[in-house]
Amino acid sequence: MVAIDSPKFKELLQDAIDLIEFANGDPCTKWGAVRKAMGHEAPFNLEMLGIGNEQWQTDKYYVKPNWLYEHVDFYDHYPRKVKVFAGEYAAHPLSGMNRPDANTLGGALAEVAFLTGIERNADVVVLASYAPLFARVSYAQWSPDMIWFDGSTSYVTPGYYVQKLYAENMGDVTLNTLGQEKEAAKDKIYYSLSYKEETVKIYLKSFMTM
Repeated sequence: MVAIDSPKFKELLQDAIDLIEFANGDPCTKWGAVRKAMGHEAPFNLEMLGIGNEQWQTDKYYVKPNWLYEHVDFYDHYPRKVKVFAGEYAAHPLSGMNRPDANTLGGALAEVAFLTGIERNADVVVLASYAPLFARVSYAQWSPDMIWFDGSTSYVTPGYYVQKLYAENMGDVTLNTLGQEKEAAKDKIYYSLSYKEETVKIYLKSFMTM
């Protein structure tokens, strides 16, 4: 953790500003010229930049599956003008580094439940990403991860299929379930509804745990 009034923070801030200039700056600028020299004269049109990661001062960054079940409504009461990027989330059924077995089906199901709340609050949570994405077997410094690989092959995890499910079955508009989802959650039933205007389809994602 870096104090906001420290020289190190100013250095990190300047790095971010330089990165923006490298991505979007005119080739005549210092870092835009570096981009041009690397063979990419046109700007990358960077639109978003995430600053900050792994805020260890909170005990809600990396969580057990039960926390995700208990906080499906985490964003329900956020001010609607707030825009959130849930930059890293994943259920952590097991502790330890380099553990492919940490990607359990139970953890993935907890992520399914939590994502119903994310989708229902899509006006607030405008971006969300699983973390981390790739891990090399025997060389990873983190678990769980979405896709594991070695020198010759790769395999996906239950969490991968959760992300695929949501990505391929997404509406344009989230439908208001009038608070009934809260009553359903008491019976361990989790769901979200969305509507895709172009295809006139309603997507229902639902899950019940025993």
